[in-house]
Amino acid sequence: DTIADHEADNYNFYDHAKHWSELKGFVLSLQFSPLGKVSPQQFAELHGIIGTAPTLPGSDGYDLETRKADLQRAGVVLGQVYGFSPEAVAAW
Repeated sequence: DTIADHEADNYNFYDHAKHWSELKGFVLSLQFSPLGKVSPQQFAELHGIIGTAPTLPGSDGYDLETRKADLQRAGVVLGQVYGFSPEAVAAW
């Protein structure tokens, strides 16, 4: 949803903020799961990609293709760790 928010013709900050905060919360929750499989290095990578706030279109240095690639990379990392197929990851 976060990628779709970036691609929307009519950008909506509130939708983007909601979807980004869900993404951040889900990744944070994996750190505390007794079934967690994500290594400390992978958590560092994921949190580096996701950041501490939504990346806003129009901000300095913003590039849609770079942001999409970063978010897709986060999906790939989680897919590899938990054994999801590339097709499943692409549908997130």
